[in-house]
Amino acid sequence: MRGVHSAVDDIRRNVFTEVARLAYESDDYKQVDMIPYKIVPGEVAHHRHDVFLERAIVGERIRLAMGLPLRKFSEFSLLSDGVEKALDPEIYYEKPLINVIKFACNRCPDNVVKITNVCQGCLEHPCMSVCPRQAISRQNGQAHIDTDKCIRCGRCLKECKFNAIVRLERPCRKACGMDCIHSDGLGRADIDYSKCTSCGQCMVSCPFGAISDKSQIFQTIQAVKSDTPVYVALAPAFVGQFGPEGVPERIRRAFQRLGFADVYEVAIGADLCVIEEAADFLEEVPEKHKFMVTSCCPSWSDMVKKLFPQFEKNISVAFTPMVLTARMIKRDHPDCKVVFVGPCDSKKLEARRESVRSDVDFVLTFEEALGIFAAKGMDKAFPPEDEEEMPAYSSRDARRFAYSGGVAQAVVNAIHDMEPDREVKVAAATGLADCRKLREEGCHFRSHIDGSKHLFTPESVIDTERAIGADIMMAFDECPPGDAPREYAAKSLALTERWLDRCFERYAQTQPRYGHYQALFPIVQGCGYPDLRARAAENVRQYDADGYAIGGLAVGEPTEVMYRMIEVVNAILPADRPRYLMGVGTPTNILEAIERGVDMFDCVMPTRNGRNGQLFTWEGTINIRNKKWEDDFSPIDPEGTTFDRRYSKAYLHHLVTCGEMMAAQIASLHNIAFYLRLVRAAREHILAGDFKEWKEAAVAKLGRRL
Repeated sequence: MRGVHSAVDDIRRNVFTEVARLAYESDDYKQVDMIPYKIVPGEVAHHRHDVFLERAIVGERIRLAMGLPLRKFSEFSLLSDGVEKALDPEIYYEKPLINVIKFACNRCPDNVVKITNVCQGCLEHPCMSVCPRQAISRQNGQAHIDTDKCIRCGRCLKECKFNAIVRLERPCRKACGMDCIHSDGLGRADIDYSKCTSCGQCMVSCPFGAISDKSQIFQTIQAVKSDTPVYVALAPAFVGQFGPEGVPERIRRAFQRLGFADVYEVAIGADLCVIEEAADFLEEVPEKHKFMVTSCCPSWSDMVKKLFPQFEKNISVAFTPMVLTARMIKRDHPDCKVVFVGPCDSKKLEARRESVRSDVDFVLTFEEALGIFAAKGMDKAFPPEDEEEMPAYSSRDARRFAYSGGVAQAVVNAIHDMEPDREVKVAAATGLADCRKLREEGCHFRSHIDGSKHLFTPESVIDTERAIGADIMMAFDECPPGDAPREYAAKSLALTERWLDRCFERYAQTQPRYGHYQALFPIVQGCGYPDLRARAAENVRQYDADGYAIGGLAVGEPTEVMYRMIEVVNAILPADRPRYLMGVGTPTNILEAIERGVDMFDCVMPTRNGRNGQLFTWEGTINIRNKKWEDDFSPIDPEGTTFDRRYSKAYLHHLVTCGEMMAAQIASLHNIAFYLRLVRAAREHILAGDFKEWKEAAVAKLGRRL
């Protein structure tokens, strides 16, 4: 496992060892009930406050190590209940692969801002000054956070000069690249399996050992004890996994002493995979697909299918080295079984697929293999190599599959061997979180002038806004449609929030170019989902911006939904900063939004509708194209501007029907002037204290069609 060796590693190793020993030495599976007492002896707990709790946790780990499901602790059952089904593939392949042992979970704080005892009780107390919710006070000379008021914006954390404030995050959730770990009703970790890709990062990151995976140690050893020969397909990453003595020849001899027939390097299959992927690339890119994505990690391909289904067709369809090696072994040795031994849990996920089960019978991690070695007393030293070396038929590139970017580089090298002049561009990433970022670089736009493509990124947008001297700069965001499904809306909001971080980072790195101050407004998204809107509003507060924008409204959702979202957001946004409602709207929309706390607006409606012959007036909306205005020589708007009173409705109707450009100009100028009078009047009535009454009377007329 990755990271520093810990007590969790020791417990896992002991469990694997004892399960392996039981599989080798006994046919009485009921003896599994005694293993927890062997691993946790005596009456005193070693790591927990209670020895019985320790044994219970070990017991659940044993069940998982035998490929069995966790027990329901709301019902009485023995550890050995159902153990006779351990050899049933439908049981040990049963989902989920990654499991949370609930009573082992420590209920770690999740996204909590906390003041530590390092606090010096300083005179300046910047933490109190910057808190937007006044959640921090002084108690007994030190700062104290009221958790009921705290919105976890982190501004106090950034301002503390003693680093006395920390943000506590659940380690498993922090490590998850798919954001699929949350808290259940009791505060314990809970996995959303609809998002989970079984990468195992949560498991290796949990310091309490509360997350564990199913194993096939027991099933593998039972197969070895049978008359069927079992061959090992050993992943290239075995180098360095078994210590300085883990040279290929010794590893081969060690597996043979365990009862395995022989060992094959999976690097052989890697070479076959490379050839197939290179051929696919040359045939399909760019004729059929603009690009090809590749990885031998099933968690990665699962991530693409779940998060970016539009790119599923771009995934290489070549079989993985594990499958290709297993097929080669079974071709040479019919009626045998194959166990893949590799570095992680992801291959267990791949082996669960119906299309792979016939090729790969079992999957073990290196850690589980070491447990088997320990059960046979070979954990300290491997047997010395004999004169027979382990067959090696693979290339150097194939052996480097275990390196980050190794698969792509091997494919590129193969492509150059086939077509030396072919240019191949590679984008690489480490970990699922990095893979997701590859799609977050920005957004491509195609020019309506010459068809050229341009990549807009948060950084490039900020640079452009700096260059044009914008007084108010807007953050780079995604505006989903008003009827977007919740799942899409949540993903879109998460992307917008990550882009927002980059926008403010670039904003801090750059300076105004023309000597005047430029403000940057973050944008609140979240479609018509109140919880997403509230989350977004709380998130933008941390930037202490000069103003805040509300985006993604008036894009197809019902008007009442728009008003409700404004209310949700404005209840959270600072009252002393301008609230800017983007892209809204009709005169009625504007007055209703003002009543709900909006200060600023922008909209194309005055000019767009004006170009199409629609005029806004205090008495209602006029469609100047209608024949009814043909002989109406009254002013366009008696209460309007000078040119409103100069030109008649009949004259403007004539210009519109003739297609005269001046019609669009007059109508647009009229509408703009009307909007200015509208908001000026609204301000006057706010100051007079009778806005609500005036608004209700105005709205009753503004919505009419004349």
